[in-house]
Amino acid sequence: MDVLVHTLRSVRHGASEIRYRQDAVLAELTSPRAMSVAIATVQLHDAVDSFETAVGHLQAIAAELDCDLGRRMIASLGELVLHLRVFAILSQIEQLAQAIHSADVEICALFTGRLRSIGEVSALVYEQITRMWLDYGHLIRAPGGSIRRDVVREAHRALTLIGSDPDFMYVLRIGMAHPDWPGVFCACANLAELLALTVDLESDAARFQANPDPELIDDLPASVRAGIRRDERKR
Repeated sequence: MDVLVHTLRSVRHGASEIRYRQDAVLAELTSPRAMSVAIATVQLHDAVDSFETAVGHLQAIAAELDCDLGRRMIASLGELVLHLRVFAILSQIEQLAQAIHSADVEICALFTGRLRSIGEVSALVYEQITRMWLDYGHLIRAPGGSIRRDVVREAHRALTLIGSDPDFMYVLRIGMAHPDWPGVFCACANLAELLALTVDLESDAARFQANPDPELIDDLPASVRAGIRRDERKR
């Protein structure tokens, strides 16, 4: 599971690096210096290569966990990450439930408010994930089979909101404050990262498409849309 979390982290970093390098190329395109444009473009290519490697590792992990899940990445990276986030979160809840009964863990120190046991923590997470799937799962794929990126993003936000529950946050903070409880510490650290981790690169594709999808253009910031011809926006 640590490998999955590390790979998701690498994909997120790669997506951020591509955004940064894209912005650098766009900035250099206004410069008369060809060398600056060339350097920025090479750096963008390197970032894309690193990102593709990380996504390939993620696909391999997904294929080991579930062959069908591994193929979903072809349709949408965001959807693949969503499924893997859910899988990893549930796995780490189970890991926390096992580790919490270790002889050196002070169980009473972990719980406050309405969450008085690991069972109640698990119930909270399971309930929120189930609600997320009920609200968004049937809407992710449009009638033609295409991925609705807006729905995928909302599903990711619903997962992230699980981590905003104050009593659950308390459990995670206490767990991460105790490296002397290694099982609890690792599970809580992974949960905190998984609940905050999203990857959404797809809306940026319109910046570098010769014939951008109007849906992608609509997702772009106004400053970027202004640089796309009006006829391309409605194509």
